[in-house]
Amino acid sequence: MVNPVFTFLRYANRWLRNTFKLYDAEDKIIAEAHQYWNDPSKAILPQYTHSRGAGMFQDEEKWLSIGRQSLAIYQELERCLPPHKPVSTILEWGCGGGANAIHFAPLAKTFYGLDISADVLKECARQLTSAGIQQYHMVEINAAQPEEALQHVQQPIDLFFCVNVMEVFPSKTYTERIIDIASKMLATGGIALLQYKYTTPRWETQPKRWNYTSDPPNMTTFWIDEFWQLCIKHQLTPKVMKLLPPINEQDIKRRYVYLLCVKE
Repeated sequence: MVNPVFTFLRYANRWLRNTFKLYDAEDKIIAEAHQYWNDPSKAILPQYTHSRGAGMFQDEEKWLSIGRQSLAIYQELERCLPPHKPVSTILEWGCGGGANAIHFAPLAKTFYGLDISADVLKECARQLTSAGIQQYHMVEINAAQPEEALQHVQQPIDLFFCVNVMEVFPSKTYTERIIDIASKMLATGGIALLQYKYTTPRWETQPKRWNYTSDPPNMTTFWIDEFWQLCIKHQLTPKVMKLLPPINEQDIKRRYVYLLCVKE
């Protein structure tokens, strides 16, 4: 049972920090993020990284439904685009335990799975191999140096996707770095599928800038037009968007945008 006093103090602390902009330094948050996702003592991590059979994903259907939904949304949005060349290379930024990878990898001749944790990359590779998929490469980077990915992936990417990850990025500034990397990786005419949590006038939906370990899934959020303009700034032209709003007023954590962009 959740202690109501603890809940009140937690919300009060967040309100004060947001109101008076009592933020941690960018480097500190990034370091905390890298440590968090590489801490073997955290028993909950396999569930958070969507590893098969972990926690709630002992229910096989729940685990499979993650990738099925992501693929269905991509295909729904992709059908809105004019005819384009077939997808040959795919990169997933933040592949975790492979819940999305096993559904997307069969679409391409080459699949790249990228993450900041060696353990989850091993798990993703294991799932791909078990599914009979061989045309993959796992790429490990340090959270503090995401641009390292450009050295490891030198062939043009036809589809760059980042799903269920951007909300745990350390900050908006960090997210912009990833969008810039996506733009540099993509071939001309390449597609980016970017999912993020959107901000609303409610203060609880504002992005955090402190104590990464306390609430990673709510670290980074964007206003819809803000994210749209950020993509344009980095030569990714938004083409079609799907909004998944909260089911009710109490369900404010479920606020997702799927944005499909094309590298012009």
